Amino acid sequence: MASMLFVATHATDNPFKAITPFEMAAVAADSGHEVSMALLGDAVFLMKEQIAEGLKSLGVTTFKEALESVISRGIPVFVCGTCMKARGITDDDLKRHSANPMNKGVFIELAAQSDNVVNF
Repeated sequence: MASMLFVATHATDNPFKAITPFEMAAVAADSGHEVSMALLGDAVFLMKEQIAEGLKSLGVTTFKEALESVISRGIPVFVCGTCMKARGITDDDLKRHSANPMNKGVFIELAAQSDNVVNF
């Protein structure tokens, strides 16, 4: 099976694009693919509890359900450290969602090691 990196770049600005990469990552993992996720730009806001709790869109599950499906499958979620700092996201915000901070070098390694990089 393939390795896949799902990259999220949206949050409340486009709930559909924020939620969908989490749903697709879970489906890919269920299909036997090796999956990881990276949150860049405004997607780091998804680690804030008040946003994670309330984000919804038409035609997809709630963000909270999508996030829980990723966490329950053991899919690693990496969050841009520079983006976090610029947006006031803390390590405690990440811990609540079993996510890990990453630097640009980690992102490049994740992308280079993946057969497919899917960007939302």
